[in-house]
Amino acid sequence: MGTVMNRRRILIVLVVLAALPLVGAGWQRLATDRDHRRYPPPGELVSIEDHEAQLHLHTQGRHHRHDNPDAPVVLLDAGTPGFSAQWGWIQPAIAEFATVVSYDRPGLGWSDPRPDKDPFDPRDTADRLHTALQKLGLPGPYLLVGHSYGGLTSRVFAAAYPDEISGIVLADPSHPDQGSRLGTGDPGGSMWFMAALAHTGALRIGMATGMFDSRIGDLPERQADEAAAIFVQAGQWSTVELELAAWSDIASQLEHAEPLGDLPLTVLTAGTGGLDEHQLHAELAALSSRGSHKSVAEATHLSLLTDREHSRATIDAVHATLTACSGCSWGRR
Repeated sequence: MGTVMNRRRILIVLVVLAALPLVGAGWQRLATDRDHRRYPPPGELVSIEDHEAQLHLHTQGRHHRHDNPDAPVVLLDAGTPGFSAQWGWIQPAIAEFATVVSYDRPGLGWSDPRPDKDPFDPRDTADRLHTALQKLGLPGPYLLVGHSYGGLTSRVFAAAYPDEISGIVLADPSHPDQGSRLGTGDPGGSMWFMAALAHTGALRIGMATGMFDSRIGDLPERQADEAAAIFVQAGQWSTVELELAAWSDIASQLEHAEPLGDLPLTVLTAGTGGLDEHQLHAELAALSSRGSHKSVAEATHLSLLTDREHSRATIDAVHATLTACSGCSWGRR
């Protein structure tokens, strides 16, 4: 009798363990649907060509472009898995002196994933962004602002449309060679498990235990809630995996990019970073004869966006770079 009861108990435990992922997946679907209703996109969803997939662009300060059609539009490009909500402190501040657009690369934030499900193509992403900007009536010139991985994709955009770029700001940017130079290896495949965890609802539990606190920081309440809702979605992390897998492709494209000439360029380094990161960023600043490199004391990689005080350094860098390029002609020379 005791043996039979033990077997039953073991069977019950096994059934419960097998059911937990299914229950978690159901909970994740219901919670994701709720989040979609609660946090609609703050910007515009723009269809690209004949594809059903839409790109999310959030524009503020448009009156500056109306007043001065030649004034640069500031483009904000977050890292991965970041998206437009992480510019919650920075975008409204820039909108006080410039037209500014934050956007989500395909599959991140409120942007649809690529419809063809091909591996992430950084040049194609640049082209999609450029098309969307024209549809919104926002042609160049552009001042590009890239954080982390967004520093790479911003440089790809600059290489694709060099005659439309008036300046670049890189906030603690990724370096194409950082994997080999810092000994961290190729980042491709390093986040393969996150989408699976998101599907089971595990990331929602992680959110409650502070797993994403550094990525959200002390963002304004609305943007913090948006970030909390989207960072636990499986699609976000599936895209991250595709983006990281394209690292070598980006490095190759940038290796063959034209020099930046005397294009105004500002590179910010988080003060808490190591000497190797400072050296890599100094090399990026040297890509332009008008490049400058600044360290932001006590700032971390993410606080340059998500901390109210530290994000001020990014805002000031944008303002200074805009001022530097105010007398420039478009493009690099």
